[in-house]
Amino acid sequence: HGTHVMGAAAAARNGVGMIGVAYDASIAHTVAIPNPGYPASKDWAQDLLDAKVSVMNASFGPNARPWPRFGNSLNPNYSLVNFQMLSQGEMVDDAAEVQKLANADIVMVFSTGNQRSPWFQPLAAKVPAGHGLLPLITPANTALGYTSNSADAIYRIYTDETDIQNPTTWSSNQLPLSQVQAVDYSSLAGTLIAVSAADINATTNAVTLAYFSNQCGAAADWCITAPGVDIYSTVPMNKYGEKSGTSMAAPLVAGGAAVLRQAFPYMTARQIIEVLLTTATEIDNS
Repeated sequence: HGTHVMGAAAAARNGVGMIGVAYDASIAHTVAIPNPGYPASKDWAQDLLDAKVSVMNASFGPNARPWPRFGNSLNPNYSLVNFQMLSQGEMVDDAAEVQKLANADIVMVFSTGNQRSPWFQPLAAKVPAGHGLLPLITPANTALGYTSNSADAIYRIYTDETDIQNPTTWSSNQLPLSQVQAVDYSSLAGTLIAVSAADINATTNAVTLAYFSNQCGAAADWCITAPGVDIYSTVPMNKYGEKSGTSMAAPLVAGGAAVLRQAFPYMTARQIIEVLLTTATEIDNS
């Protein structure tokens, strides 16, 4: 996954295989989500500061909950929900990471998530999952999670002790509105870009949102859709292959940001983000 993502962003222009968008870029990496043999960093955001990066690409969760399965096992408590389930501690940590990187003048690019598949969480996927959702967290949007019409809710905030994979426990664990209504991360708008995945018809060149991709939705002001289906890039063992996902779309945008930072080193991260957002072709707000 990481090899494919970084190849799309910055594979060298060396006459072999394919080239990345920012083929002159230097690459640093850190492990934010652990996998066997790859323990998570104690502070992945600090790792990026220490590496003195100017653009960051992140293709990790949290995904919309509950998940339909864990590996090969079905989740017996799975059901469809129409909002993003947020754990308070996780939300606070995510916001602190984004603010830390914003203070360091780093362009942040986050994939929106792949939960719009009909067998995952297609209703909750009306907005980005994870860090790309943060600027939507405002007193007004939080209040929507407490209305009688649950279809209006974008997200709901729960205690850290909530069983995130069992919605039957959620109602008793939703934090009181009085504890969370003052939370406002709208100032993070302008510090990051969320990226959804486009599917381009090879015959007609028609562009649609990939069936799996979370929508930009209410986050459209800081969201870009980039190609994310059958992206050809590097894979381990000196090979190349195709992968699909918002993870494959995000590095194309991150690579574009790296090219701009190289061309205009005097521009701030917010200015680079504004250029990318305002020069993108507007299709719709999906």
